[in-house]
Amino acid sequence: MGTRGLEIVRFRKRYYIRRHQYDSYFEGLGAKIVASIPSDPEEYQMAHTT
Repeated sequence: MGTRGLEIVRFRKRYYIRRHQYDSYFEGLGAKIVASIPSDPEEYQMAHTT
């Protein structure tokens, strides 16, 4: 049995929800989400303008 969870993202005033059946604990899905966020503010803005 897997650890289920939701990933919710807001983009251009709309919400997108993805349901994950497995690996939704912090060390799995949570760590992947945190690692995808750029630490440089300028790089973060560039990633969200397209």
